[in-house]
Amino acid sequence: MQERSVTVGGRTSHLQVLLDALQRSRPGGETELAKAFHDLAPRLHRRGLLIVLSDCFGDMPQLVKALAHFRHAHHEIIVFQIWDRAELEFPFTQWTRFDSLETPGMRRVLDPGHLRQAGQVLFTHAFEEAGSHVIEVSAGAAPLQSDNAMLFSVPVWDRLPALLASGDINPDPLRGETGFLEVALQPYATAGEAASDLIQARVTAPDRLQPKDLAEARVVVLANARELTDLQLQALEGFVRDGGGLLVFPGDRANNDWFNARLVADGKGLAPFAIADLIGSPDAAGQPAAIVAERYDHPALELFNDPRNGALNTAAIRMFCKLKAPDAPEGKTAILARLDTGDPFLVEKEFGDGRAIQCSVPIRCGQGVSPRVGGRLANGFRELAGLRKPLRDVPQRRARCQRRIEGLYH
Repeated sequence: MQERSVTVGGRTSHLQVLLDALQRSRPGGETELAKAFHDLAPRLHRRGLLIVLSDCFGDMPQLVKALAHFRHAHHEIIVFQIWDRAELEFPFTQWTRFDSLETPGMRRVLDPGHLRQAGQVLFTHAFEEAGSHVIEVSAGAAPLQSDNAMLFSVPVWDRLPALLASGDINPDPLRGETGFLEVALQPYATAGEAASDLIQARVTAPDRLQPKDLAEARVVVLANARELTDLQLQALEGFVRDGGGLLVFPGDRANNDWFNARLVADGKGLAPFAIADLIGSPDAAGQPAAIVAERYDHPALELFNDPRNGALNTAAIRMFCKLKAPDAPEGKTAILARLDTGDPFLVEKEFGDGRAIQCSVPIRCGQGVSPRVGGRLANGFRELAGLRKPLRDVPQRRARCQRRIEGLYH
C-alpha cells in the first residue's frame, strides 16, 4: 500500500480527512506491520489512543515488540483483527485456487476438505515397533516458545484387542450373538488365511467378565447381555472413563429393567438412552423399518458415504428397541443415525475420556436385520467401536502427561 500520512487534528471535521485518505489509498504489495509501527512511534509526540485495523498476519514476535513502543510511551492501544467471513466459515467445497493479494504470482491450489477438519491438523507417522512412545508436536505460532510444543504419550498396538461379551455363545458358525461381528473383525482368521488380522477379538460370556479382561482390551462389546454384577459394572465404568470404548446391543435375553436402572441410571451411567419398549419380532410381517439414508458426519459412519461400501438404508429392520433420553443426562450425547420411524438407531455418549455407543437393533443376524445385510452392518459396527483406528503405523490413541485422550483417526 502506498504510504500516506495525515497531520494530527482534534476537530470533528478531521475525521472526514482521515476517511478520505483511507478511501484514496489502494492496497498492493506486502505489509510489514512491525516495521510500519517502528517508523510511526517517533512521530507521535503526545499521548493518545492508537487504533489498529489489520489482519495481523506476519511476524508476531516483532509485532508485539513494535506495539511495546507505544505502551512504553503511555499510549492506549486497541487492535481490531479483521477477518473476511470466508476466512471464518471457509465455505469452499471443491478444489480451489487461492491467489495472494500481496505477492503477485503466488497461488496455491488446495483441497478444502482437508483444511476444514474443525481446526485439526492431521499427519501420519510410522513407528518401527509397538509399545509406548513419546512424541513432540511443535508449531511456531505463539511468541512464547513453550506454548509451541506439546508432548504426547502414544501407545502403539500390533493388534487391537477387542472383548465381545456375548449373551448367546454358539459354536456353530454365525449362530451366536456376535457371529457376524466376529467375521467382520477377523476376516482372515475366519477364512483360515495366513494373513494377520489387525483386530484380535475374544468372545466371553457376560457372567465370566473379569476386571483383568478389561485391562487387556481397548474396546468392549455388550451384545444381548442379561446384566452385570456390581463389581463388573464398576470395572466397566472405570474402563470407559479411562479412555476405553463400549458398544452396546439389545436382545431378547437382556434384562431391560436392570439396563435402565444401572447402565443408564437417570443419565449418570454408561448407556446414553433408556430402553422404553421392544418393537416387532424376527418373523414380523409387513413393511420393515429402515435406517435413514443421509450423509454421515461421524467418523465411525463416514465409510457409508461412499456407495462402494454399501448402504445402511438397505437393512431390513424387523425388531428394534424404542429408546428414551433421560431427563438430565450427564455427559455429551448425540444421535448418530435414525430409523425411518423417527426412532434413534445409534446414540453416542461421552463418559470420562472414553465413549459408549448404543444401538437400538440387535446385532444377531435374523433377529433385527435381514441375513443379506448382517455382515455389512457388522462391518459398520466395527467402525463404530473405533476398531478402524490405526495400529502400528499410526497411533491408536494419544495422551498428554500419560493421560489417555481420544486420538486422531485416519
